[in-house]
Amino acid sequence: MSNEKLHNNDFLKNTLALLSGTAGAHLITLIALPFLQRYFYSAADFANFAWFNEFVLIFVTVSALRLETGIVLEKEERQARILTNVSLKLVILVSLVGLLTAVIGSFFISTFQLVFKEPWMFLLIPISIGTLGIIQVLSSWYTRNESFKFLAGSKLYQTSSTTLSQVGFGLIKFAHSGLIIGKSIGTSVVSLILLKRYWKLSTDIEKGTKKEKRDLIRKNRDFILYTMPSTFLGTFINFIFINLFIRYYGEDLTGILATSKLYLGMGLGLISSAFSQVFYSQIAKIDDVSHLKKYYTYWLKRLVIIALSVLVVVSIIPNSWIIVILGEEWDQLIPVTRVMAIWIGILFVSSSLSYIYIKLNRQRTLIYFDLFNLSLTFGSIILSYYLYQDFWISLYWFTTAKGFYYLFAIFATYYFFKNPVAKKNH
Repeated sequence: MSNEKLHNNDFLKNTLALLSGTAGAHLITLIALPFLQRYFYSAADFANFAWFNEFVLIFVTVSALRLETGIVLEKEERQARILTNVSLKLVILVSLVGLLTAVIGSFFISTFQLVFKEPWMFLLIPISIGTLGIIQVLSSWYTRNESFKFLAGSKLYQTSSTTLSQVGFGLIKFAHSGLIIGKSIGTSVVSLILLKRYWKLSTDIEKGTKKEKRDLIRKNRDFILYTMPSTFLGTFINFIFINLFIRYYGEDLTGILATSKLYLGMGLGLISSAFSQVFYSQIAKIDDVSHLKKYYTYWLKRLVIIALSVLVVVSIIPNSWIIVILGEEWDQLIPVTRVMAIWIGILFVSSSLSYIYIKLNRQRTLIYFDLFNLSLTFGSIILSYYLYQDFWISLYWFTTAKGFYYLFAIFATYYFFKNPVAKKNH
C-alpha cells in the first residue's frame, strides 16, 4: 500500500474515532432539543442562550492567546507540556477579563441588560470561559498525542451533562437561565475529566523554567500576533450577528435564527469538529507544498458533497412537520433554516479546512480576511435594516455576504499554494 493511501487510512480512522463519540453526543442533543423547545424554553430563551454563548466564545477562543495551537506542532513532549501549562494559566486570567467586560457592558448596552437579568448570572461568565478554555487547550494536547478516542469520549460526556442539566432546569421551571446554566455544568464536568488525566501524567520537571517559558512564547509569537487577532475577529463577528438581530428584530425571531444554526451545527459541526482536528494533525506532517495542495483538494471535493447533501435534505423537509412537533411558535424554523443552510454549508467546508492557513504560515493574512468578513457582516445587517427594516431581507443580505466571504476564503488558498511563505522551524 502506498504512503498516501496509508496516510488517508490513518486520517479516516482518526476522524471516525472522534466522530463516534461526537455522533453519540449529537444524537442525545437531537433527541432532547425538540423536547426543550416544545415544553420548556421559548424562542426568546434560545436567543439569550445564543447571545451568552457567543459572548463567552469571544474570550474562550483567545483565552490562551492561541498558544494552544502551537502545542500540536511541538516535536518534543517536554516543550509541549510546558506550553500547555502556560496556556492553562492564561485561560484563568482571560476568564476574569471576560467577567469585567460583562459587568461594564451591563451599564451601557441594552442586550447585556436583557441577558443578565439576575446579578448572579455574571458568575457564569468566568466559569464558562475558564472551563471551555481548558477544554480547548487540552484538546490540542490530546490531539498532539493522537488520543482521539479519549477526545471522542469527552465530547459525549460534555453534551450528555449539558443536555441533562438543561432538561432538569426546564423541569423546575428555571426557563430564562436554564439553557445557560446547563451548558456551564456540561463544560465544567468535561474540563475536570481532561484535567484529571493531564495532571496524572505530569511531572515536576515539566513545569519549565522562566527562560523556557519565555523562549516558547517567543517561538510561538506569530500565533499571538496574527492568529489571535484573527480568531478574536471571527468570534466577534458571530456575536455581532446575534446581537444586531436581537436589537433590530427582537428575541423571538433571533431565537429561531439561533436554533436553526444549532440544528445545522449538529449535522455539519459534528463532522467539521472531528475532521478539522485530525486534518490539522495530518497536514502538520506534510512539508511538500504540491503534496499539501493535492491533499487539500482531495478533501475539499468530499466536503462539498457533504454540504450539498445537507442542503438537499433541508429543502425537502415539510414545514408542517415542524409545527406538529414543536408548535406554532416555531413555524418559521424551516424557512429560516433553508436560507441559513446556504452560508453555513459553505462555512462548513471553509472551517473544516481552515488550519491550512496556519500550515502555510498565513496567520497575518487571516487578520485582513476577518476584517473583510466583519465589514461584510456588519454592513449587510445594518444597511439592510436601515433600507428596508425587514427581517427576511436582512437574512438574505447577510447570507449572501457570508456565502461570498467563505467561498473567497476557500479558493484564495490556491493562490497561497503558488506563493508559499517560508516557515520557521518548529
